[in-house]
Amino acid sequence: MNNSVKSALEIDLNKSALELIVRNKPVQEVVPVASKVVVVEAKQIKADVRPEYNVIDKLSSSVLDYIYQQSKSSGLSYETVLAIADVESEFDVNAKSPTSDYGLFQLNKRNHKWLSELAGIDNLNPLNPKHNTRMATVYLSYLHEHYRELGYSEGNIEKYQIASYHRGIRGVEKYVDDVNQDSYYLKVMKAEKEIKGSEQNKK
Repeated sequence: MNNSVKSALEIDLNKSALELIVRNKPVQEVVPVASKVVVVEAKQIKADVRPEYNVIDKLSSSVLDYIYQQSKSSGLSYETVLAIADVESEFDVNAKSPTSDYGLFQLNKRNHKWLSELAGIDNLNPLNPKHNTRMATVYLSYLHEHYRELGYSEGNIEKYQIASYHRGIRGVEKYVDDVNQDSYYLKVMKAEKEIKGSEQNKK
């Protein structure tokens, strides 16, 4: 059934088995009354469609679909996850830093083993954008749970989660006095704002 169009459902009670016929008509749904067909208005179902952003032209649709799916299944903001990828690698799936940070989300080599195990990835390729995305979203979920268990408010959890993605939990504890002024957190927030502002067909 096309989600953008209301449909007519018709039931023929004169047949031995009820037949459900769906037609693309600008109406609705059916309720059987005696042997007649009564058409009533049906509710539209809104599909979960990945937003399109003009600022992202380096990633394929399949990779963006995977990032969206992983973000949603991990309870993360899709736009925040995209912003982290932008700040980390400018959406370069083959990025590799002199300090052994790999891929789209620039995950450091020393974290590959435990993150791949946590993410359930066998035969890890850190430059595979799906492997890299899976580890990044698992890590962000891990950080979210860490700060939730410490009793942080939901608003502050995201801030510390983002800062810790870059600095590590101990790094934040040691070097960040005010997370609202953390340079990495502010970079991600700026990137997220730009991404959201570039949404295609925005109404």
